[in-house]
Amino acid sequence: MQGHSGGGTGAEVIYALRNNEKLSSKILNELAKEGQTIRKYYQKRGTTNSSKDYYFIHRDTPNTEAVIVEYGFLDTKADADRLKKNYKDYALAVVEAVLDYKGIVPEQTDYYTVKSGDTIFMGNIKIN
Repeated sequence: MQGHSGGGTGAEVIYALRNNEKLSSKILNELAKEGQTIRKYYQKRGTTNSSKDYYFIHRDTPNTEAVIVEYGFLDTKADADRLKKNYKDYALAVVEAVLDYKGIVPEQTDYYTVKSGDTIFMGNIKIN
C-alpha cells in the first residue's frame, strides 16, 4: 500500500517493517472515536532496497516501535477544518491508544501544568 498523493481525507498510520499492525490499528480506532475519518495503516518499503523501510524514522531507529501518524490532509478543506477544530482531541486519542497498547493505567486523573517560575529539584516541584 502507498500513501496519498494529495486531495485525500482522513488519518493514516505508517509502521515499521519489523513491527505488526496492532499499535497502528489501536491508534486509528481511537481517532475514529474522536470523529476522524480513517483511511488505513500500512508499511512502506524502500524504493532502492525493499528489505528496508522507506522512512528514516523506521529504518534508523532500531528496537523501537515507531509509528508515523498522519492525522489528516491540509490540502483538503474538510480535513484542514476538522484538524484545526479537533487537533487536541486527536493527540489525546493517540496517547490513549499507546497507553492501552502498553497496558499503562494512569495513576492520576488531575494534572498540573508547569508554569514559568516553577522549579524541579530532586524530583519535587517547588512553586516560586
